[in-house]
Amino acid sequence: MKKYPMAAQLCHLVCPDCHSPIAESKSAGSPQLVCANGHGPWPVQDGIPWFADEISEFDGCWAQTYRVWKATSLFSAIAHRNSHWGIPHLFEPLLKRAGHYPLEMLDLGCGGGWEFLRRFGRITGVDISPIALQVASRVYDRIVGACVWRLPFPDGCFDVATCFWLVEHLRETEFVGLLREIRRVLRPEGHFIFLADLHSSKPILRWARSHPAEYRHFHVERVGHYGLRSLNYTCHLLRQAGYREEKTIPINKSSLLQPVTASWMFDNALGRKSRIVRLYTLLCRFAQKTTIVYRIIYNLLMEYHRWADRHLPDSYAFSAVFDWKVKLFREKAQVPARGSSESSARPPERETEPWSGLSLSTFNHSRRPVAVMVDNVPQAFPQHGLAHATTVFSAPVEGHCTRLLAICTLDLPPKIGPVRSTRPYFLAWAGAFQPFFIHCGASPEALMQLEDPDSLIGIELSYRIEEGTLIPLPLINAAIARFDPSRKSPHFVFAAPAAIFERPEELSFSLPALFRSAGGACLDNLLQYRLETERKWHHSDPHQDASKFACQVEIRVMDGASSGERFTWDESAKGFRRAALHGNQVIPGSEVPDLLIRNLIVLETQVESIPGDLRGRLRIQACGEGPGYIWRDGPKMDVTWRKLQPDMPIQFFDERGENILLRPGLTWIHFVGPGGEVRIK
Repeated sequence: MKKYPMAAQLCHLVCPDCHSPIAESKSAGSPQLVCANGHGPWPVQDGIPWFADEISEFDGCWAQTYRVWKATSLFSAIAHRNSHWGIPHLFEPLLKRAGHYPLEMLDLGCGGGWEFLRRFGRITGVDISPIALQVASRVYDRIVGACVWRLPFPDGCFDVATCFWLVEHLRETEFVGLLREIRRVLRPEGHFIFLADLHSSKPILRWARSHPAEYRHFHVERVGHYGLRSLNYTCHLLRQAGYREEKTIPINKSSLLQPVTASWMFDNALGRKSRIVRLYTLLCRFAQKTTIVYRIIYNLLMEYHRWADRHLPDSYAFSAVFDWKVKLFREKAQVPARGSSESSARPPERETEPWSGLSLSTFNHSRRPVAVMVDNVPQAFPQHGLAHATTVFSAPVEGHCTRLLAICTLDLPPKIGPVRSTRPYFLAWAGAFQPFFIHCGASPEALMQLEDPDSLIGIELSYRIEEGTLIPLPLINAAIARFDPSRKSPHFVFAAPAAIFERPEELSFSLPALFRSAGGACLDNLLQYRLETERKWHHSDPHQDASKFACQVEIRVMDGASSGERFTWDESAKGFRRAALHGNQVIPGSEVPDLLIRNLIVLETQVESIPGDLRGRLRIQACGEGPGYIWRDGPKMDVTWRKLQPDMPIQFFDERGENILLRPGLTWIHFVGPGGEVRIK
């Protein structure tokens, strides 16, 4: 094992918490690393700096060094091209385009190391397995024990980051943290090249998922595949994290698996549920007993996979190789004072910037709209401010609950809430209005989008509770935060939207790219709502005096769910009254007398759980099209909804394909998934 001079190690390491320099300390008798700001200490074990908080539960399982050899015959040439699952031959063309030799490379979850990477430059290996790091030290130039979402390297110090079979082991929050850290440590236009197993729709895996208990035990928990994601969703997360696609190669689309792969996946209680799969695993076991037979079968299958990868759909891909570059963000500028010709660049270390020097002489309905995330559980009632909204989106979140997104365009309530955290699909629905977006927290994916927004201005409410008390202390955007001490956390946070315009100099947020690029010239656009967007939502309806009808609509997130909502038609007011349900009982405080819904819309969309998310968060199709129903002032009308992009409004079409007009007033849009239940009485 290599022994590295400590000085050489420290010159390229920083504190993983604050990114400040670290130094060696021997006060405890053994070498330790400490941060200038007091973080640490971190041990040095056998010359390896160790920043990881944990040791892999699979320590030693993936500690093999993948060596290369020279081909000496036709068969060895074929075997060489297929060696190590063909990964070197897939990666080498990508690495050649990444820059000139020598590259500064970072291999994440390095295991025992990949020898072919040494052809392209200097390599730093990172892992949380001591055994794997000891093996990798014989191959790589430097090794560090650290979590991949908390790297001890300075900003912009690597040309390329690689990883092999790592991201499928990372849960959602860990993968998002990895993407943010890689974006930080790569140089501008640096490459992130990695291989990942996918949530594949190939027939044999669809069959395996039809037995959820066995599939989770043998395919998820036993091998740590807590983060299997589809190809499209992985690309979506990369785009949202600030990467640009260079090349994506879906591979292993055929349902014929290599003998080793088939054995560990199906030589168990799951495989024995099918006679065909059981016979297949039996043949695979037999093939592995004879080295020559196994090599022939392996190479034949590899050549067949290359043919199948060109002809089968990408959704069948069992794995994929991703080559994505760090996208250069546009300069983020501080909005100058009205009438000022100067603008100052936003400090790169800050994620938000106060809106300074702005004063409004008028306060009218021409201002930019305000969107607020509103809690919708029994502890959140009574809710405030919904009657002032022009559009409310309701959609499921984790825990079989729903959450609301209230859009206020014409009138701002004095108080609205309780305010809760947001999810990415709410951001997509809010994008059409280009609003100030008030929220209190966000899921990891939504947080990435809010760091560099495209069509909205995120205003986060943040607070902490004093130890030993129940008193919340606001931390961010306190000017618009209001707290109700009579309620329990986290249902006590409210917002005063008018304060956005009354005290804008006290707010912090990230400007969308449109306003950052234009600087002070777009100051008026920050305050002026695009009225054409509103007109797309609210038209006068020539048929609003239709005949009387009696209607009651009950909506539940899932079939048999205890919580739900009831909308009852009020003939005298020509609108729906809303009440929240627990079982069949109305939740006290959920009925608001002045809340009158003019357009009730129920839209069907795709809803699924995010694989590996410990909180059970959902993935909801926000853009696309699907069926739905609309109640305006008459019986239910079947519609088709369509939303092409996050910055475009939802459109509704009747059976003839004509655009449906909505009545002026509050529009309530409820999204339901395949398990949702809509009852009409």
